[in-house]
Amino acid sequence: MDESGRLGDESTYADELGTSGKFRNYGNVYDFVTRICTWASHSDLLANNGERIIVSTSGYKHIPTLKQVCGWLADARFDVEKTYRNYIGEPLAENEFDFVRATIWARKG
Repeated sequence: MDESGRLGDESTYADELGTSGKFRNYGNVYDFVTRICTWASHSDLLANNGERIIVSTSGYKHIPTLKQVCGWLADARFDVEKTYRNYIGEPLAENEFDFVRATIWARKG
C-alpha cells in the first residue's frame, strides 16, 4: 500500500505523440503448489485526440514446470535440442526442472 492508502505500484506514461496516462499494477500472487499466478491492473490513458481510455484487467495463468513442457513436447514427438535460462542463452542444468522461465529449442522428430 502506498502513502495514499492505495494498493499497488503506479507508473505514468507519456509519448512524443501526446498520449499520456497512468498504469497501476495491483500485484501478482503466485501459488507454488498449483503453479497458478493471478494478477490485476488498471490503465487510464488520455490519447492525443482527447479520447480517454480506461481498462481494468485481471487474470490468471498456469505456469508449467520445464519437465511438464518437455513431456508435452515428447508426447507430440518433438525432440528437445537445447534449453536456455530465460532469454539470455545460458544453458540450463539437467536438474533445473523447476526453473520458472526458459527458452526451449525443439525439432519435430
